[in-house]
Amino acid sequence: MLDACFSGANVFDKISPLTIKVIDPVLTMKNAVVIASSSGTEVSTWYDEKQHGMFTYFFLKAIQDKEHSDKNHDGTLTYQELYEYVSDRNEGVPYQAARIHGIEQHPTITGDMKEKAFIKY
Repeated sequence: MLDACFSGANVFDKISPLTIKVIDPVLTMKNAVVIASSSGTEVSTWYDEKQHGMFTYFFLKAIQDKEHSDKNHDGTLTYQELYEYVSDRNEGVPYQAARIHGIEQHPTITGDMKEKAFIKY
């Protein structure tokens, strides 16, 4: 899981800019999953009301809200289900980042282990 933090670049109010270009093979290696808080040149916003980064808040909420995050109700939260929960455009990170800050923020997922268990309840 990767929730962007201050990179030493300009510090903006209520967001954490990450302005690096990743050329690291770890993001494409086998037997791995990387879920990041934003895509491309987007910034990662804060959710002040919840006292967390926006992505971190929905990540933690997904773990606790198994009724909605475990889509097939099999007692296992996969990385893909976790990603779908945090990136939901009606309630998740993209919706709240736009509603609260007027900013586009879309989490991303890469790797070949998306259907593997993150948590077994």
